[in-house]
Amino acid sequence: MTKHQKQLIAVLSTVLLSGEVIGLIISVINQLKKGNPWYYVFKAYTQDSNIISMFSAFVLLLATIKAIRSESEISHKALVFRYVTTCLTTVTFLIVLVVLMPNKDPEVGGFMHNFFSGSLFWYHGFCPILALLMFLFFEGKHDLRAGSIILAIIPTFLYAIVWVSLVAFNIVPDEDAPYPFLRVHQQSVSTSVMWCCIILGVAAVVATVLYFIGREKSISKNETTEE
Repeated sequence: MTKHQKQLIAVLSTVLLSGEVIGLIISVINQLKKGNPWYYVFKAYTQDSNIISMFSAFVLLLATIKAIRSESEISHKALVFRYVTTCLTTVTFLIVLVVLMPNKDPEVGGFMHNFFSGSLFWYHGFCPILALLMFLFFEGKHDLRAGSIILAIIPTFLYAIVWVSLVAFNIVPDEDAPYPFLRVHQQSVSTSVMWCCIILGVAAVVATVLYFIGREKSISKNETTEE
C-alpha cells in the first residue's frame, strides 16, 4: 500500500470518527432531554454498533499514522477490528432499510425519520455507508481468517440474548424494548424466535459476504505479488 493510500485512509478514518462522535453527542443530548440516564445511548443496536465503529475508526487512524511514519503496513488487528465493526454497522443499515423504514409508526418508520432525524442521519446512513465504502474500496488487504466470521457475529448474538432475556424475565417492560420485534410479551414465542433467527441470519450473511470480499482482496494481492 502506497503512502498516498494510507493518507487517504487516515482522512476517511477521521471523517468516520467525527461522524460517530457527532452522532454520539446528539444521542446523549436527546436522552437527557427525554429525562433518561445518559447510558440509555447503549440501548439500541444502532447506537452500540456505531459506538464500536467509533472506536475502530480511532484505532485505524492511529494504526495508519503509525504505518505512514514507520513506512510499514497497517496493523492486521486494526483491519480485522474494522471488518467486525463494518459488519455490525452494515447489519444496522440493512435492518433500517428492511424493518424500520417500512414501519407505519411515525416515531419508528419512514425514510425521512430514519435517515434525516438527529443522530439517525449519522447512525443509520452516513457512518454505516462510509464504513462499508472504506472496507470495500480503500482499506485494501484485510487478510481475514474463517474465525473472523464468528467474531463478527458474536456482538449481535450477545445483544439479542441480553435484550430477549431482559424483556422475557420482566426486568425491562415490553414498551422499553429498543425495537418492536423485541417486545416478546406482545407476540408469540415462535415470532420472537423467528425475529432472532432473522437478525442473526442477516449478521451471518453480512459477515460471510464481507469475509469473502476481504479474502478475495487478500488473494488478489498475493497473486499480484507473486507475478
